[in-house]
Amino acid sequence: MREIKLRAWAKNVDVMHPVWNVVSNEGGAYILMQYTGLKDKNGKEIYESDLVDKDGTTCEVAWYEERARWGMKYEAENNEIFDPMLNDVVVIGNIYENPELLT
Repeated sequence: MREIKLRAWAKNVDVMHPVWNVVSNEGGAYILMQYTGLKDKNGKEIYESDLVDKDGTTCEVAWYEERARWGMKYEAENNEIFDPMLNDVVVIGNIYENPELLT
């Protein structure tokens, strides 16, 4: 059985919380991110909206609706590319705590 885990970004205080610490999302104060069920090559859990390094390219982890699977999104030659998740990536941050990694 697949493990379902979530974490939440508290927009009003810029802090990441495990979901058990989120009592209510009234007013949309939290952004929820799902655990992909995958780990990076160092054993760190990979969540939606994480930023991973793939051969020197920074990619955002996202749900790939057309293929019903997790993938890595990045820009290349003015096109958005979506690759399937690979086991040889390293989590380097996430889009909320480390937005500077996307520039």
